[in-house]
Amino acid sequence: MQQALQDTIREGGVVLWALLVLASFIYALLAAIWSGLRQARNRLRALQPAADSPDPGYPFASFELTELAWVRQRLPFVAVLITGAPLLGLLGTVSGMLQTFRGLAHSRNGVPVAGVSQGISEALVATQAGLIVAVPAAFFLALLHRSAELTQFELWKRWHHSQVPVPQPPCASPSE
Repeated sequence: MQQALQDTIREGGVVLWALLVLASFIYALLAAIWSGLRQARNRLRALQPAADSPDPGYPFASFELTELAWVRQRLPFVAVLITGAPLLGLLGTVSGMLQTFRGLAHSRNGVPVAGVSQGISEALVATQAGLIVAVPAAFFLALLHRSAELTQFELWKRWHHSQVPVPQPPCASPSE
């Protein structure tokens, strides 16, 4: 198993190393956003309107502008990084195909098996790695988007309920 992994990394070329770095960065950011969103949801559950404040919705507005904005600002950046993974895989495909054609051009006697197979291997490994990085990350990003939307909805619902006046019991009439 370890030998197969080493062979795959060697066959993938420089682009595979770039994909591994990109994948580490993408999944670290996704984990940080997920953790931040989870903590924000816990803080939202504990959030109470400011009863003695002229604006009882202030804690909710502050929450939206700080904690929820922190999550929402990072999602588009991660989406761009995720889009870059298959493009890096495509770059590896092009690099591998160039190596394949170089191997064909330098062949003098017979079929240049080593040069051609190495180029094809690099092309396929890089393409596969780009998709392996991007597809699960895109699903995880979609889940984070949905979770952020649900958190936003929960915030607005709680904020709205903090603005609705609490009905007062009817007062006894002074004539009684």
